[in-house]
Amino acid sequence: MPADATAEQPAVPSATGSSRKRPAPERPSAEKALPAQPSPARPLPAQPKRGGRVDPSEIAAFSVTRSGFAAALVAALTTLLIFGTRLDPAAYAGICFAVQALFVVAWTLGSKPPGPTVVATVGVTGALAADLAAVYASEASLAPLGFVTAGAFVLGVLGQLARGKSRARVTESIGSSAVVAVGVVALATPVLLSRLPSGAEALMVCLLAAGVGLVVAHLADMAARRPRISPQVPRGAVGVVLGAMAGTAVAGGAGSLVQGLTPTVTAVAGLVVAVTAVLADLGMAFAETGRLLAGEKAAPWPVRALVGPLVALAVAAPAAYLLSVLMMVKGF
Repeated sequence: MPADATAEQPAVPSATGSSRKRPAPERPSAEKALPAQPSPARPLPAQPKRGGRVDPSEIAAFSVTRSGFAAALVAALTTLLIFGTRLDPAAYAGICFAVQALFVVAWTLGSKPPGPTVVATVGVTGALAADLAAVYASEASLAPLGFVTAGAFVLGVLGQLARGKSRARVTESIGSSAVVAVGVVALATPVLLSRLPSGAEALMVCLLAAGVGLVVAHLADMAARRPRISPQVPRGAVGVVLGAMAGTAVAGGAGSLVQGLTPTVTAVAGLVVAVTAVLADLGMAFAETGRLLAGEKAAPWPVRALVGPLVALAVAAPAAYLLSVLMMVKGF
């Protein structure tokens, strides 16, 4: 039988000859043997990125209100631009400047670039210069608008240098200034095209194709949402296809009604312009989704809904000018 650990230990002789008992080793208690365990820390809540991260399910969700708002906006802008083709170039430039100013505001508030004052100044200045060049240039050509674009870009760079110590993310701000400059100059090409022989008729057909294509694409997203273009992007493939087809059909029908134009030529031009506008609008939806998934702070949805249609019209306008000059305008 094993000896008890607490049994008395034998005596040990001391240096003086007397014997003493060795004290029994003290058994450690349970409290002393195990150090106190700290209480488990509560998990910290996940911290959102700069500006807050939006739930991916909310980003990918379709919005009937937003689709209807975008369709109504495109319809209003297209009607306004088509109505302006019946006016003289100076009055039409005023209508185009209103659209350009809306484009500058939507891009500045929607993309939130660094140095927004510089970006807005470049946009408004470039819009005024482009409209004046489109109206009063001795020859209705793209050369004056090219000079305006270059000047607006230089103005954007100088504006960034003037920011001084507050210059942050300069490359991004210069890029936004360049986009705004190109956009406002592109929206001045309708004024230039209206000065050419049969240019107003060709412009009307192309604007009609772009506008109808965008309206049909957004209205289709309200009903036919599958198949989707991308799981994260709230746009349907059916709307893109129907928009391109509707724009082509409307342009072909308008060509049969407008004197001096042929349905075949206008249908081809309408197809190109409609596809260009619909794809540009779709590209802005992808760009917006990418920014939201990256955790950037989102602008209010009406502002974000403005960007896509305005960029689409800015891309479609120079395409309409080139196609009209090459295929429909007399004397070229």
